[in-house]
Amino acid sequence: MNTILSCRRFVGITPPDARAVIVGPADLYVKVGSVITLICHVKQPSSVTDIGPIYWYRAHYILTPFVVHPNEAAIDMRRISMESQLGEKLQSRLRIANAQTADSGNYTCMPTTAEAASVMVNVINDETPAAMQKSSAAHLQSNSFALALLTVLTVHWLSLFSSLTAQLASCYCYQRLQRLTKAYLSPAA
Repeated sequence: MNTILSCRRFVGITPPDARAVIVGPADLYVKVGSVITLICHVKQPSSVTDIGPIYWYRAHYILTPFVVHPNEAAIDMRRISMESQLGEKLQSRLRIANAQTADSGNYTCMPTTAEAASVMVNVINDETPAAMQKSSAAHLQSNSFALALLTVLTVHWLSLFSSLTAQLASCYCYQRLQRLTKAYLSPAA
């Protein structure tokens, strides 16, 4: 009885097609005392049915109306509200009442299984054009979180790809070894 071992594995690694989009400009300018409203839509293919919750971050801190971070004591978290809509169109809204200059920073909408989106919020005291000029340092800061996240995801995908390649290579080598052994051990006709 001849037995040929086969190596079959199902590996379902696909890059996320779903991505978040924050409505409006990448750099948002608001006056002190106004209301900041950020709306995040998750664009997803029809095949994706479970995106999971959406989280909001300011810099590297998760925003929640219930927790005050030690480094963010100047922000009154009672001014912050969040609401999400699930269903065919996934959407989350972050609202910050009575905006203060301390509210300035990089805000990120991060779904659990989709690409994140960020916006730089600038809370200004006056309406002069000089106050609305964007410095290169602020621009670099706004991209640092997104770049760090992209780097982590890239390393993760490369690790998965490398692992998958090694598994497929070992599977192929094992099958080839089985065929050669069988050919070598079988009597010549």
